[in-house]
Amino acid sequence: MAGAGGGGGDAGDGFYSDFMVLRPDKGGLYALFHLMWSCKVSENAAVDCPAGTEMSDWRRRWAVLVSLVAQVLMLWVKKPMALIGRATEYWMNLVNENGGVVLVLVLRALQVFHVSQLKPSHGNNPVTAILPTPLSEFQEDPGSSLDYRGFPGRGSADTMVAHAAISSYLGVAGAAQAVFPKSTGMGTWFYTGGFFPPSKQVSVANSFMKALGLQRHGGWPKDVVEQDPRKPFAYYAIREALRRFLSENADARFVVAGHSLGGALAVLFPAVLALHREDAVLARLQGVYTFGQPRVGDESFGRFIMDACLGKPSRYFRFVYCNDIVPRAPYDDSALQFKHFGTCLYFNSLYTGQVMHEEPNKNYFSELTVAPKVVNAAWELLRSFLIGYVAGPEYAEGWLMRLARVAGLVLPGLSPHSPRDYVNSARLGARLLRQMS
Repeated sequence: MAGAGGGGGDAGDGFYSDFMVLRPDKGGLYALFHLMWSCKVSENAAVDCPAGTEMSDWRRRWAVLVSLVAQVLMLWVKKPMALIGRATEYWMNLVNENGGVVLVLVLRALQVFHVSQLKPSHGNNPVTAILPTPLSEFQEDPGSSLDYRGFPGRGSADTMVAHAAISSYLGVAGAAQAVFPKSTGMGTWFYTGGFFPPSKQVSVANSFMKALGLQRHGGWPKDVVEQDPRKPFAYYAIREALRRFLSENADARFVVAGHSLGGALAVLFPAVLALHREDAVLARLQGVYTFGQPRVGDESFGRFIMDACLGKPSRYFRFVYCNDIVPRAPYDDSALQFKHFGTCLYFNSLYTGQVMHEEPNKNYFSELTVAPKVVNAAWELLRSFLIGYVAGPEYAEGWLMRLARVAGLVLPGLSPHSPRDYVNSARLGARLLRQMS
């Protein structure tokens, strides 16, 4: 179990001693080569961990190396990708504001018509956004155990507390940082979760915890005294709003749902409620539903949360669509030790569902599945032209989604992660859901 007070790294001061944090801002060539050839990771400038930490397993060092390289690349492309995103979003709205016809837009730009060109702004209603425009912006502890320098300085979440439902999901900030395993006597990765009861030795993805509001000093205190009221920590703000809502509505129940990284947070939210013994709130939890959720913890964490609040009967349902790569990451193997838990509702590319313990091809990368994935991606591209006629006009896909399907021919695991496929799975695969109700 992690103890208070750390060794040589800043991340553990006053909280835990078993941790590892990657610093892509310090990830130079020497640091990368050092990871390949030296087991003394505490001497690496790009790795923040207790003094004297060694990692003798070369597989784990390579996992750290791959993660660090990926984060360095993300630092390099952050600004150009943000510029491309803003330009794409502006263009989509510009076309929409001018009737949805590119020719009309061009003619107006050339002033052939005596009609002023309409320019989109976020003051217009509605304005299309590639990422959800946050209704509430939540704070991250800038001094907590993950360093987000070079990435967005906050997590953003859309949170709705209405009709006894909470829907919480994060934008790109939560995806920016990942921490990879440290070799410990207990075989845990990241650090052992020192904020859980001593009888529950679990490991949890620290990046997700930080996005939810993990504190550097004290982990998950029952209450946080000092926080910006305009940007409160996500967990505490949602918990207080939920308490108020339930106290005002005696018969209400609530669900927690999220897509992708928001799905990870949807699972962690009731785990922290259980940690704080919010029994009155958890008693009114109807269920947790996640869509395209990555793995968030090890097998011990799965047992902890299922025993504490989500099992008997199961109240946790994990939707997985076809070849979506995100639910198959991070790896479930002896080196990384990530594990899914709960009930898996798997849907194929015909939106036919079945109940499974684990989705097929659980770690995604396999030479035997390359050809079937490409064939399936080609079918999804063809389906994008047909589904509006077969299932109804409300299912018709636009040009942007079709471009994503084309990209899926090269990277078959990316386009299946779109919320559209998960919405279609829930609607067109409703027979399975009715059978379970």
